[in-house]
Amino acid sequence: METKTIYTPEVIAAMRAASPLNLDKCQELADRFNKGTKDEPYSTQGFITKSRTLDGVEYERKARNVTKNGDPVVSKRDLVQGLESTLGLSEGSLESLVKANKADIQTLVSAMPNMVDA
Repeated sequence: METKTIYTPEVIAAMRAASPLNLDKCQELADRFNKGTKDEPYSTQGFITKSRTLDGVEYERKARNVTKNGDPVVSKRDLVQGLESTLGLSEGSLESLVKANKADIQTLVSAMPNMVDA
């Protein structure tokens, strides 16, 4: 059974030429290949999805530096390292705590009065 695809060799070549893709490049490709068509078969999300399956095409995700609520992104590992510093423990002594729920680690961190930033 043959699968029909809207991604012609011309479109795939353009994706490879623009690689590494990002959100803006995918939007530009969608706009470029939708020109002159009655419907809009290409979407930004479509290019992002297709880039994951093509050899020679990479997609660079936008780095998040804040969480949904606007707080800075801090890894569980950084939180645990801060706890180790605050408690005067050797690095890695609380390693298994990294596997705990992040909200629980944050609760523990907020309970420490003199928390040292990791």
